[in-house]
Amino acid sequence: CRDISERKAAEEGLRHSEEKFAKAFQTSPDSIAINRLVDGLYLEVNEGFTQLLGYTTSDVAGKTSLELNIWADPRDRTRLVKELREHGLVTNMEARFPRKKGEVGTGLMSARLIEVVDERCILSITRDITDRKAAELALQESEEKFRSIVQSSPLGMHMYRLEGENRLVFTGANPAADTILGVENARFQGKTIEEAFPPLASTEVP
Repeated sequence: CRDISERKAAEEGLRHSEEKFAKAFQTSPDSIAINRLVDGLYLEVNEGFTQLLGYTTSDVAGKTSLELNIWADPRDRTRLVKELREHGLVTNMEARFPRKKGEVGTGLMSARLIEVVDERCILSITRDITDRKAAELALQESEEKFRSIVQSSPLGMHMYRLEGENRLVFTGANPAADTILGVENARFQGKTIEEAFPPLASTEVP
């Protein structure tokens, strides 16, 4: 008779650990996938993957990421594999992913190497940031448009940052302001309106 209590306890602990991993894998809203490092063959994907890319589990079965055209730029996978081989971990790598219906989304991917049946595989988690990137682009275009209007305006414009309730700090001016006032307004950068223009201290402007 051999005492195998410790072995049984370890097996039970492993079973619980695998159950917790499986639940986290399937319920995560982010895309989670496991595929082979050598060729990108998918071994398992979660519901988040199908929602992000539109592919069902049957679509993915037996296919590689390159066969499914998952990467908008295949060089991104090359970069991912290179980083994983060198460091074993990749964090927040941005990449674009064509969806099954044709539109292209943007994802933020983190991945690490794991062993599955003695084979090196990639466990990747990808968050959909398509809407965020669109918002960032719209904001950038709006700022560029505003900057263009300010820079080309014949009216002198000063810009200030409001600190607290009544502290105005000079942040910039357009070329017309330099011409009208006959000074290089850049020298006032970081000064309060009273420091930049002392005569204003006795007026109602501050």
